[in-house]
Amino acid sequence: MTESPAAETAPTAAVGSPPPAAAESHAADALAGSATAGEAGAGAPVPADPGPHGQLLHPKLSPTEQGVRVFFLLCAASALGQMLLITVFLFSEALGLFFPAPGDRAVPLLEFFFSLDWFPTYPQPSFGSGALILGSLSVTFASVLLAAPLGVGLAVYLSCLAGNRVREVLKPAVELLASIPSVILGFVGMVTIAPFMQNQLNLPTGLNVLNCAIILAVMSTPTIASLGEDALTAVPQSVKDASFALGATRWETIFRVILPASLSGLSTAVILGLGRALGETIVVLMVAGGAAQVPHSIFDSVRPLTSTLAAEMGETAVGSPHYHALFALGVILFFMTLALNLTAFWLGKRFRKNAWALRPYARQAERATARRRTAWRPAAFAPPRLVRGSGPTARPAGAEGPRGRRRLKMLAARRGFEPRRRRRREFVALLFIRLTGVLVAAVMASVLGFLLWNGAGAVTVTFLTEFPRDGMTAGGILPAIEGTLILALGALLTAIPLGFGAAVYLAEYARPGHLVSVIRMGVLNLSGVPSVVFGLFGLALFVKAFGFGRSILAGSLTLGLLILPTVVAASEEALRQTPQSFREAALALGASRWQAIRQVVLPAALPGMLTGAILALGRAAGETAPIVFTASCAYTLSSPGSVFQEVMALSTHILNLATNGTHIEETRPQQFGTALVLLAMVLGLSLCAIVVRAKLRKGRRWWRRRWKAMMKGNGAGGRGPDSVADAWACRLKATARTPDRGLKATGAVGR
Repeated sequence: MTESPAAETAPTAAVGSPPPAAAESHAADALAGSATAGEAGAGAPVPADPGPHGQLLHPKLSPTEQGVRVFFLLCAASALGQMLLITVFLFSEALGLFFPAPGDRAVPLLEFFFSLDWFPTYPQPSFGSGALILGSLSVTFASVLLAAPLGVGLAVYLSCLAGNRVREVLKPAVELLASIPSVILGFVGMVTIAPFMQNQLNLPTGLNVLNCAIILAVMSTPTIASLGEDALTAVPQSVKDASFALGATRWETIFRVILPASLSGLSTAVILGLGRALGETIVVLMVAGGAAQVPHSIFDSVRPLTSTLAAEMGETAVGSPHYHALFALGVILFFMTLALNLTAFWLGKRFRKNAWALRPYARQAERATARRRTAWRPAAFAPPRLVRGSGPTARPAGAEGPRGRRRLKMLAARRGFEPRRRRRREFVALLFIRLTGVLVAAVMASVLGFLLWNGAGAVTVTFLTEFPRDGMTAGGILPAIEGTLILALGALLTAIPLGFGAAVYLAEYARPGHLVSVIRMGVLNLSGVPSVVFGLFGLALFVKAFGFGRSILAGSLTLGLLILPTVVAASEEALRQTPQSFREAALALGASRWQAIRQVVLPAALPGMLTGAILALGRAAGETAPIVFTASCAYTLSSPGSVFQEVMALSTHILNLATNGTHIEETRPQQFGTALVLLAMVLGLSLCAIVVRAKLRKGRRWWRRRWKAMMKGNGAGGRGPDSVADAWACRLKATARTPDRGLKATGAVGR
């Protein structure tokens, strides 16, 4: 048997960081029955490249391994390719407005950006995007003014105040709120908030900036809360302990220590929430009003960029000036969201630098707190003061004047006497923070209760198994259910190979450098591209350039590109959470890098990767705008028989019933029933992902307990020696001397 290069350096790989016995067993099971593990796939012996601290992190790769690495690199670079293709196709279609065919009028660039007149169907058309841009900015910033305090407050509550039981309930509720399809929230805003606002405030219409801002705030709050919680949790616990030790209250610690330390991460969360609101399409189409005007108050109707694209693209002749003008609007929207994503990426890097800069202070504060923890008294931190007077009138020296009074208050606070104003301020602040959690739970319960109350009666067996009839005022939604499932599964089949491959490269093969930074930036920007821009891209590439037409194939490919960043992010996180000891044990047993990934790392990370795939499937099922542009039809009486046919979908069916046709009020039961079915489908997938993740976390906690027991010398199953590290090093030395005998000693052969 050829001696393995991994085995030659195995003693160096494990000294100082002994993997648990479970890692050895897991790697041995994966390589069981393969006595020539060092020969398979590794080729001739290749000199190893020890990483820092003597760990075998980046061994030199054989030609086979190099081919595998190049394949994963191409998968990761597909995000950059998509960004490039989106830019090229949008620009190529938009240039027809400024450089038209002979006989058409060229629109000046300044007129397009700064004119407030958008009348594309007039005999003398006017293509001014100024009012549309101002409409997008008005609803976006109004929604962020509502969502930012709620999202940050909820993040503070989850990370600093909520108990374990409350967090286990509230965190999934926030994730479920984020997974509700936008067409359902837009439908709720149109049939509930709009009539209420119109009747109570005596307005001409309830479809206005305020209504749209409320719904967009509900959609943006989970994004801000989730990312903000990660930023707040990254603040070292020792910094918080030091603040409490110096006499600060919980609110003062949150306001003066935790929030400033995580400011960059919170800013990133707010900016990404801003991008979420800016790129939303269906909500603004349903509840913003649709008037292409400059808003003068929050009760005016507007027509943002996204709703203009969704409303007018289906009625526009391909190649007309109106068609090119809509693609020019898509270019504006694309670069607005790109600027927000780049800002968030820069702030994220700054946040990581700030977190790294806090570590020395955290260690210093931890040491200082540990020295005083055993015999701490509030007065111990107050330096001695000369006292003037005696008895009840005794006062510290230098307490005269405003400066002295401030010093006296500081001393009183350090001695444990909190003024009433401090207690009252803390009570109000913490009450507001707790109310954010109650509000999010109430919104989630209200949406579910409203749809159940109005839609449960419409959901019957006939409704789920029949085709629509009588102008969709009767019958069922069977073709819409079939179309949604087909499009979602097709999108998942498109995204999984590229997503898993990109995640393996970023987590296992990539080294820090400019290439990896560019790839990560491409994935981040791709995740922030609005869905309506993906719809335009799919229309230009798959429907028009490739000649697929409006079909299942075009819709599945477009949705697959849309959910690709979700699959990449979730899969990479699952791979990174796999213990490093699994990799070291597999390499020590003679496996090549690809064998260790394929037989050890991927099986261990599979539950987390499946969680990401399930979440991506739910998002694909709830999307609307890309389906409208690439695959949707309003009515069909047969199941699809080919991938080149159009299909109905639940999301587009709700949109058509609620906004189009002459029987809107007659089809209200069908609207509520369809919304309830779509919500049950998406939330069911999200709940499956949450359950899988919870089981995965319980498994990790079990591995941690077993590792701690081994380090204490108790062993796993009574086999632990006094020094686990020495025993593990001996096994690896035996493997390095005689690989065949070493594999038998560890149990990988003959089991």
